[in-house]
Formats: sequence, structure tokens, C-alpha cells
Amino acid sequence: MTRDAQIELEKGKSYLIKEKRPELSYRTFERNVSKKTPGLCISREHPSRLEKRFENTRLIWISQTPGKDYYEPTALSSITKLVCQFVEEKKACVVLLDCLEYLVVHNGFEHSFKAVELINEFVMQREASVIIPLNPEALEPKQVSLLERGLEVVEPEDARASVVDEDLVDLMEKY
Repeated sequence: MTRDAQIELEKGKSYLIKEKRPELSYRTFERNVSKKTPGLCISREHPSRLEKRFENTRLIWISQTPGKDYYEPTALSSITKLVCQFVEEKKACVVLLDCLEYLVVHNGFEHSFKAVELINEFVMQREASVIIPLNPEALEPKQVSLLERGLEVVEPEDARASVVDEDLVDLMEKY
């Protein structure tokens, strides 16, 4: 995948980006918040590692270690409520939920899936976008299928194809 690969987010959609490391997810999120779109990043990464990279972004750390702007992974309803309140307040915003596997470990798949579905239903009615990176090897195939059913699925190859398409368009416009 090229370093510039990214996806175009549509308002009112939630995206499941299947990748071992959430590089495409973070690049897409970064591109959107750099355009002054309000952002909420919920991550296992400590906020001090992310704050220089993202402007116009609220950073939440999912951790069992207390800290500034942190939520325990077992506080699933509070995390869901936080996302819904942020989307309601900011309207056209982007949310990066980079901790799904960790939430599944601490809450089980069923509860985590219900939280994702609730967030997805909420976002559909508004102008927000949600990015959920997922290493598909971290879950059972049936669980991945359930997530895929309700979300817009993106494989890294899809992003690579869109970059190639953009390059072709640029080249064609020159002639």
C-alpha cells in the first residue's frame, strides 16, 4: 500500500477497515481532522503520542491505568455515550475507534458488537463518520462477518486501488 493511500469518508457511515496495524485508519482520520473536521480519537495509544499529530481532536485513552481523559475498557456504555454525545454536539465530525479488539477482550464480543451497532445507528442519522480499524485475525470469522454486515468494509487493497484511480485521473487530465 502506498504511503498516501486513504479512503473518502461519506457522511452518516461507519467504516470497518481491515488491517493488522491501523495505518490506513489513522491516515484517513488525520486527513479529515486536518481539514478542520472535529475529531474524536478513542485509542489504546497514550494521548501524548497522538496530540502532536492531530489538531482539532479530542483524545481518549482506553486503559486500566488512570490518566487524563481515560476510560476503563469495561466502561463500554460510557464510551458509547461519549461517542454519541460528541457526534450530537459536533454534527459533521469524524470518530476513530481504535480499540475494538481490546473492548472485545474486556467485555466479550456480544456486548462490544452491540455498542458498535448502537454507534453505527446513531451515526447513520447524522453527518458524522466513524472509522473502526480491525485486525480480522483477532476475532472469529463469524464475529468478523457480523461486523461486516452492518458496516462499510474497507480492505487496504481498496485504498490502493483508489490511489491508482486518482493517479490515472491526474495523468489523463494532463492530456
